[in-house]
Amino acid sequence: MPTGIINLKTLTDEATGIIISSVLKKANDLERQVCISVYGSQGAELAYFKMTKSPELCSQIARDKAYSSACFGVATTDWQEILKNEDKRVLSGLSQVKRFMAFGGGIPILHDGELIGGVGVSGASENEDVMCAQAGVDAFAQLTKN
Repeated sequence: MPTGIINLKTLTDEATGIIISSVLKKANDLERQVCISVYGSQGAELAYFKMTKSPELCSQIARDKAYSSACFGVATTDWQEILKNEDKRVLSGLSQVKRFMAFGGGIPILHDGELIGGVGVSGASENEDVMCAQAGVDAFAQLTKN
């Protein structure tokens, strides 16, 4: 590899579709209407799906959860624990950063320990959003296990 160039892994269209489909299935199993977003680790949205009866406001929240987890490599639900010993101003400051989310529903997508994206879900309870997002991450892990 030439100096000054790196290879970045990214999600394929197939993998992104499987993630979206798996989240959709979990939301249907829970009888919830959600918005789903998948971002690559470079901060670009790869896919978005809004269930028919999901609240419109949840569209941006799902996108921001996916973006936060894809860019930081941290599940959005983990920020409270990560920052628990920091001065309260740190979380307050981060909360002012556009698109930063610190509540559940955003989960990073890893492959061989490398951050390659994030999935975000919004529209159900926080716990249900996490369950739906985890279904997408689990489906990706299963796909890449083979």
